[in-house]
Amino acid sequence: MEADPNNWEANFFQQYYKTCQCRIIDISSAANSFSDALLFQIVALLAITSKEEVEEAKKTICSYSINLANTMAKAAYEQYTRDNLFDICSDRIHKCNRILIIIDSAIDSTFKDDIATQNWVKKEHANYLSQYAKFFGNAQSLIDDLENNVRKTDSSYSAPKAESSGCYIATAVYGSYDCPQVWTLRRYRDHTLAETWYGRAFIQTYYAISPTLVKWFGETQWFMNMWKPTLDTMVRQLNEEGIADTPYQDKKW
Repeated sequence: MEADPNNWEANFFQQYYKTCQCRIIDISSAANSFSDALLFQIVALLAITSKEEVEEAKKTICSYSINLANTMAKAAYEQYTRDNLFDICSDRIHKCNRILIIIDSAIDSTFKDDIATQNWVKKEHANYLSQYAKFFGNAQSLIDDLENNVRKTDSSYSAPKAESSGCYIATAVYGSYDCPQVWTLRRYRDHTLAETWYGRAFIQTYYAISPTLVKWFGETQWFMNMWKPTLDTMVRQLNEEGIADTPYQDKKW
């Protein structure tokens, strides 16, 4: 850095190793700082005159960044789900996902002709969303969008499916498919609604409509404000009626 302040490798790895040293509790802020710097680092590669060095730098920045996002997400998941701190875990998972979003958009805008790298990054992003789908109410829609983009130039690609689905609105509101509130609602769905024909009809209608609603509005504050009081009341009433809020595996029906 002292010898060459514009050296891409020194700039990138200074931020990378600083982020690697963060505590689990600081993953959100560390991931934010890292992703903020990424766009500028990738754009700066255009100033490199050697084509070979550009390719090396591009591959290095993308691969190390993707690995960092996955490593921090895994650390947060193992720590906070063990302690049933699902809201905190969801925040870290989303912040790490931002790293992948930044890489994807930066590569697309800076290297428009590099289809191979664009597709590689999108595939890695789809893998991440699939692994942590329970923290994204619209995970399958996001994965489908990535798959559609890749398939424009690679028709053989098939993205992984989201590992969990259902309760889309509740997952968006509470930030996780696995948290006490959503466990309550999933139990009610499987052991009450699903036991009647009209309950099953409601479930089918809900699953037909809610993914689109979450895809369009799931990240907006007004959506949260509209749904959370209703869901909080419903969950409280179900708990009072004896429906548990402990960890739950979906019933096959």
